[in-house]
Amino acid sequence: MEALLYLVGLSSYMNPEIEKSRHHLVNELRHKLHTSTVAPKRKELLPDVVNITLAPDNTASLVRLAEDSKTAPFILAKLAEHDNHEVRMAVADNDRAPYSAHRSLAQDPHDDVRYRVAENYHIRPDLLRMLMDDENPYVAVRAESTLARIQQA
Repeated sequence: MEALLYLVGLSSYMNPEIEKSRHHLVNELRHKLHTSTVAPKRKELLPDVVNITLAPDNTASLVRLAEDSKTAPFILAKLAEHDNHEVRMAVADNDRAPYSAHRSLAQDPHDDVRYRVAENYHIRPDLLRMLMDDENPYVAVRAESTLARIQQA
């Protein structure tokens, strides 16, 4: 519940229009928690909140959320699927993004997103090796140099 309230608060910070429905949303989430016969898992309650927060017209706020080192990994995973490549690039830079998000971003159709993954020193070497075979030579060379630096450290 605390995580949900944090996310609702964060979403109102990012988009003032969401502040209008914050009270209603918090009450609805509390109602879902209290009327459930079995304690719901965190991810079962989050889709409504995440979908409101991840509105497509909110790109600048989503980039800030994806860049934030305190953003929860499950939110970063959702942001990694966003339509806007700038949001996906910000997720690629975030060290808290889960492996699955980095893996999907390493296969992203946008060259700049794959380049961001290739320059991230905090992802697993298997993804860098995969990117060394990228069709874009800049991505491939960057992945190779990042892997070399990681191995030297």
